[in-house]
Amino acid sequence: MRVACGFDHAGVALRGRLLGLIVAAGHEVIDFGTDNTQPGATVHDSYTAHQAVEHDDLNVLCLGGRVIGIEVAAEIVATFLAAGYTGEQRHVHRLAKVVEIERTGGRVDELVVSATGAIPIPGGSSVVRESGSRR
Repeated sequence: MRVACGFDHAGVALRGRLLGLIVAAGHEVIDFGTDNTQPGATVHDSYTAHQAVEHDDLNVLCLGGRVIGIEVAAEIVATFLAAGYTGEQRHVHRLAKVVEIERTGGRVDELVVSATGAIPIPGGSSVVRESGSRR
């Protein structure tokens, strides 16, 4: 798997340990250095790391360099990399709702999601969120 990494000024202390861990686990690192921002979830424990992937198909992990230590960060990254999206119907349905809210700008009166997780789009086509993709 290719793993993109970015560290702000507070995360530089985690950089060496985490990049080494990712490479040692057999993944390719794409290092964006510092000054990198991506949408994702801030995670402070291993449970949240695997649940966010398994249930929410999270593909961007954010760590607080001033909140957790290097070894806790390493444990979180290892757990995150080992987790996989379950694709359970309840998760597909929930994620389809999120995509529709993003599409409509949060206008709930326009929110329509079928029980299959497909999002009805005017014109008769539908969009089903694939694992690892935000839109």
